[in-house]
Amino acid sequence: MKMLPLCTLAPCLLATSVMADVSYSGSANLQAGYDSNVAVNELDRASNSADSSLMYGAKLGAKWQPAKAYSFSINAGQQFTDYQHSDDFDLTLTTVSASAALSNHLGKWALNSYVADARLNKDGFLLYQQHGVSWGKMWDPKLYTRFSVDGIIKQFDTQSVRDANAARLGVSAFFFTDTANEMVNIGYAYQNERAEVSEFDFASHSAQAKWQYPVNLFARQLLWQAEYHFELRDYAGSGVTSSLPLNTSNAPQARLDQRHRVSLGLAYTLTDYFTVDIKANYADYHSNADNADYSESQAVVGMTLAFN
Repeated sequence: MKMLPLCTLAPCLLATSVMADVSYSGSANLQAGYDSNVAVNELDRASNSADSSLMYGAKLGAKWQPAKAYSFSINAGQQFTDYQHSDDFDLTLTTVSASAALSNHLGKWALNSYVADARLNKDGFLLYQQHGVSWGKMWDPKLYTRFSVDGIIKQFDTQSVRDANAARLGVSAFFFTDTANEMVNIGYAYQNERAEVSEFDFASHSAQAKWQYPVNLFARQLLWQAEYHFELRDYAGSGVTSSLPLNTSNAPQARLDQRHRVSLGLAYTLTDYFTVDIKANYADYHSNADNADYSESQAVVGMTLAFN
């Protein structure tokens, strides 16, 4: 048998080795939903009307780990939300994220990047970018902590006065029990955002708590989830313009928002690749600015096909 020259064989072996270190993942989902008050939070815009929707999308990801200590990943996805009547709120969301990580005895260090392009009724709406660094460490089998520092850029297609740059600091802790997949997550974040017009400048404090608990049902896993999120936004502008009037005559000049969101859900794994889920959310956006003061309830039933 004739042997391949070394100069020909080496690239093939290298390519085979590199490909062996690459893993892929993907998912596709289909959901039907109901929204009591269709809204766009980033624009302080609520329709004050209910509607049903169909949501569908897909994601693809790849991870390359050339050595035990190093890993690189990239993910891309697209999600569509089509409302039955509220066409102006139809959303197309395209996302791309990437990370490069180093793991050693001190923890996991990572560079992270996330970009999202949002369109309303197929028209340009918002380009969102978030880039930063993070550090996480598993202290023991039951405790993992993560710290992050990010820079955020928001660019609005039709409301450039809201274009903004922000700095965000975040910390979170994950607590695990002896039960597989049971987890409690608590987190806090501070964000300082500066917009083109000072009316939309704000500093925010946010906190979240999440709990998930698995139950065996017919030899498959039923995962219960509950989450609460709170955010306090203190706007540093000199006042609120006529587009965002104050709703009380004795309200302070600066806008102040308190945002509460509660969600409950369950996901049942029918097969290794197929999951059905039900979710319910309630959000209360309390503000002294009329356009930003509303509540919203959502319910979603869906299915996901995924592979790893």
